[in-house]
Parts: sequence; structure tokens; C-alpha cells
Amino acid sequence: MEENLIAVLKQISEKIDNIDEDDEKYKQLWHPFIIKIEEAISDLPHKPIDILPLFIVRRMIREFDPRLYPKRRSMLMETLQVKITPKDEKKGSPGVFFRLLRNYYKPHIRSNVEDFVLFHTLDVATPLKEAKKDEWPMVIEKMINELGFYTVWIIADKVIKNEDLVELVKETAPDDYIETIVDLFDFYREVDYETLFSPNYVVQSAQTRSLKKEHERLKKQVSKQEKETQKLKKEIHTAKMENKQLEGQYYELYEDSLKEIDALHKQLEEERLHYESIIQKLNKTIQELQINTENSQSSIIPDGEDRGDLEGKTIALIGGDRVRHFQEIVEKFNGNLEFVSEKDISLVEGAVSRSDVVFFFKEVAGHHLYRKAIQTASKKGIPFRYVNSKGISGFKRTLLSYTDSLERNASEV
Repeated sequence: MEENLIAVLKQISEKIDNIDEDDEKYKQLWHPFIIKIEEAISDLPHKPIDILPLFIVRRMIREFDPRLYPKRRSMLMETLQVKITPKDEKKGSPGVFFRLLRNYYKPHIRSNVEDFVLFHTLDVATPLKEAKKDEWPMVIEKMINELGFYTVWIIADKVIKNEDLVELVKETAPDDYIETIVDLFDFYREVDYETLFSPNYVVQSAQTRSLKKEHERLKKQVSKQEKETQKLKKEIHTAKMENKQLEGQYYELYEDSLKEIDALHKQLEEERLHYESIIQKLNKTIQELQINTENSQSSIIPDGEDRGDLEGKTIALIGGDRVRHFQEIVEKFNGNLEFVSEKDISLVEGAVSRSDVVFFFKEVAGHHLYRKAIQTASKKGIPFRYVNSKGISGFKRTLLSYTDSLERNASEV
């Protein structure tokens, strides 16, 4: 089921770059993508709209900076009836949210989360509730701009409960809808949503999923121990019935069994952290090997292909993280570099405006970064080129292609 949605999202990501926001039929062009996504998510056991309240609460927990709002996060958890420990507080937002996940299997906690989110939408739902049907499109667009897509979607689906209104919200902001589905699906997989309804919930990160088999083996050991504990409980109960004088001794045995289970849980967590550390080291080694390989490949490019002339032009490079290497290459080609990493979306507009051409790393930079860059480049009439790989070799090939075009344009003049 998840594999089907992953395949659909991959297909959409390959085609999404061809959609022009200035096209009069911009919203209609998204319609086939929405149909494919909704066919894929229909196979999932939980609807995205039902996952959204927990997603919103996590965002709120993250946004409450304890230095600025020392009591707001604890007040939120009190409202949800989730008790957090000093240890949770010490871990910060991740510790507080994990405590919520550990309690999410309880029906009243899930209900509290949804009620909390709905309560905070009631005050802003009035314009849409009172609007006539022919006024919906204008009101929806205005509310999305002011409140964001999440809030308007919840109002339509959970507060007003009108299917036609829900469909119109999706049609009004199809790109926001698809982006929301992607965010919710990432969240769904990140917290291992299906296991949230178990009292033994243990969060699995994306990296530890590769250790699932080993994890399952440990879970079976815990399950076996729990069965033995249940057997001990029955023996304790029988002993109590036969001889109440032995009650204290059997109760101690029962407590020891619970401690042993707790020790197994801790052992399981320690092993998970150990494997996660190994994976991080392996990923670091892989990245270093990729850098060495790319540097070797870039040194193989013949000298004749490495002498393009940028004629003093400025390149805005969007994405990537090895600015020193890219800076050296651009300067070697007689040009200047305006670099923006994938984390610096606020710098995109200025960097693009000061450039003569934009190079965009497709494999690194996200959708928000892409939209900001392509909009600014289109507005300023600045050429926009894609770098199809995140390595130095791919960047140099794109650079050589651009300098070749400059030479051809010069010869034609």
C-alpha cells in the first residue's frame, strides 16, 4: 500500500517541474495528479485528514520555544491530559512529543488531540460557514492565504463536514494539497503511525527501518518474556487462593518480573541506538566515498573541455553544500558565484536577482526552494538551468554547456 503511494509521488515529482504557475489552466493541470494520489491513499488504513491533527500538534510543540514561552508547552500537554516528566522536558520538543506518542494508543488522548485542533479552528471558521455557495471560491482562497491550507481543509472536512466544500478546497490550492499529502505521508512513516495504537510503541526512524528484522527478533524475545510473566501472574493468583500467607513473597516475584521486562525494553532501546550509530557512520563513509569519486571524475575531464569563459557573469547556485569546490570552479571559468544552500530560502530572491543565470540542483533543493527560485528568475527574465546530479562533475558539465551557449550566441551576433 505504501509502495503504491511512493511510486505515484515519484511520478508526480518527475512531471511537476513542467507546470507553469503563470499558465491560465494552472489549477486544471494539477487535477490528474490529485486523482492518482487519492487512488493511492485510498489503500491506506488511515485517511490523511485523520492524521493531520497529530501532525499539527507536533508542529505546535516544536514552535513553543521554552525560553520565550516557558509554560505554553506544558499547558498544551495538560490540555491533552498527557503527563510529561522532567526527563521529557530536558529532552526538549522531541522528548515531549515522544511522550504524547507513547500515550496515543489511548482513545481519550486521540480524542483530546482532535478536539484541541478543532476548537482552535472554530473562531476562524465563521466566514466559510456563513458564506453562500457561490461565494465559496473567493472565501476559500482568502482564508488559505491568511490561515494556511491545513486549517481551511480541517474546517471544511471536520467542522462544516461538506464533501463539495472539501473538494473545492483541494481544487483552489492543488499544489498545497499535494504538498500537504507528501508532508503527512512523511510524518506517517516517520512516527510509524500504524504502531501508535499499541501500548508498547517505540518510534522507528527512517534509518532504523533497515534493521527491522533484528528489531522483530528482539520484540519476539520481549513477547516471550511477557508470556512467562503472565504465567507467573497466574501462579501468583493460584498461590494467593491456596495460601494467603505467601501473598507477599509472590508479589515480590511479580515485581521482579516487571523489572526484568523493563530491563529488556531498555536493552532493546540500547541496541536500536547502537544500530542507528552504525548506520550514521556508514552514511558518513558513503558520503566521503562519493566526494572522492566525484573529485576523481572531475579531474578526468580533458583540459579542452575545462576552459569555458563565463565572461565575468554571475551564477546563482541553488542547493548543495560544498560551496568551496563550486566557488573554485566558477572562478576558474572567469565568473562569480552567488550560493544559496537548501536551508536559506530567504536568500533566494536576492541571489537570483543579482545573477545572470540560475543553476538549480534538482536532487538536493526542495520544492519550496524551487518555486521561489523559478518565480524570481521568470519575473526578472533570468535563464534557469537544472543540474541533474548533486556532484561536482554534473555541475561542471552544466557549466560547460552554458559557456558553449554563450560562445554560440556571440558567434551568431
